[in-house]
Amino acid sequence: MPHTDLTGKVYLVIRPNAVRMEMGSKEGGIAAQVEKSTYLGSHWEYTLKVDDWHLFVVQPIGPKYEVGDALRISLLPHQLAIVAR
Repeated sequence: MPHTDLTGKVYLVIRPNAVRMEMGSKEGGIAAQVEKSTYLGSHWEYTLKVDDWHLFVVQPIGPKYEVGDALRISLLPHQLAIVAR
């Protein structure tokens, strides 16, 4: 990955397949809580609360997480990009 000197505000671009979600409060990852869960036939859409942030996540069909569930999320670094604003 080329090194770029970014100053000022940036966007963190997270590809949908970069987010891993797991139930529980075990060590590792980032603590999150499900605020909204929507099934759309081919995928799930979740709104997660992470500290004072809200994260919108699209996940393929798999485990269903309910509103209020405590999760741990992790991000795959090779699927992230930093973009200057």
